Amino acid sequence: MFVKKDLRKIPEILAAKDENEDNDVSNITELRLARRQGEFKGTVSVLCDPLYSKQLSNLTKLSLYDCGLNDLSNLGSFLGEHSRLEELNLGQNHFSVLPPDFALLGDSLKVLWLDDCNLKGTLPECLFQLTELQSLRLPGNEINDIGVGQSNDDNSDDDAPPGLSALTKLEVLCLDCNKIESIPKDLKLPRLRSLMIRQNSLREIDDDAFEGFPKLKVLHLSSNNLERMPKSILSSCHSLEELYLNGNSLVRLPRGFGESLKYLKHLNLSNNLIKRLHLDFIDRFGAPDAAGKCSKSDECNVLIGGNPVTKKNTNTDSFANYLSDDDNQ
Repeated sequence: MFVKKDLRKIPEILAAKDENEDNDVSNITELRLARRQGEFKGTVSVLCDPLYSKQLSNLTKLSLYDCGLNDLSNLGSFLGEHSRLEELNLGQNHFSVLPPDFALLGDSLKVLWLDDCNLKGTLPECLFQLTELQSLRLPGNEINDIGVGQSNDDNSDDDAPPGLSALTKLEVLCLDCNKIESIPKDLKLPRLRSLMIRQNSLREIDDDAFEGFPKLKVLHLSSNNLERMPKSILSSCHSLEELYLNGNSLVRLPRGFGESLKYLKHLNLSNNLIKRLHLDFIDRFGAPDAAGKCSKSDECNVLIGGNPVTKKNTNTDSFANYLSDDDNQ
């Protein structure tokens, strides 16, 4: 859908009078101010003017996408006064810090885009106070540590700083294209439905790392350096419908695919180093053909091409050639 850009300057937009509202401009609920580098000049000062307090008192959606922002000072304080903002897009900007006052948006903010900015290191602590968040997207940064901290329901240490586990309403978390090396085993996100950590630096994930995601439906771990699949994906993610582990260094899969993940619809294991498969995997999905597709199940699309196991000739090789050593014993 093509959206025509409002060519008016920001002061003109916010000062506009609505004849149908008796000159009252406090009915503005959505602002799309993307790609206005020349007006913002690196900061949000032009927007956070006290003169516009009334105009933005009912604002629920705001896009500042690709505005060349280096500094977000006062944005949280100014918009947090109204506590109505639900969606905020700050993607494709240059800032490397989220100021502490960003936490003032915690009473209302539900959707936050921070894609392709310059955030580095650990996730900013102010994010953990946005406890109404349902969707958090931070792809294309340089984050290397997710951070766990203390959830709102954890009373074990009242002095412990809050962490990502405090976002108990979070349903979507995207951390693609960062530098994350591990997923904390104590991370608990009870409502999380979609987790995306593609193109990071994951090499090994604790077997218990996914026990805190009971409602997870979509899991993207492709294009990392994983050498094995965490067992808790099978044992704890009972609602999983889509699992993407392609583009890793998996040598083998854990036993349990035959009985676990009953709702699975898409499974991509392409381009790994898998040489053998467990019998329960083949019983459920079938042996892979030369193209790397397992076609036995009508309910789940399974791709396993680009692995040593698919280089076997299914017309001449023994069925046993697909089995892991312990299945042949």
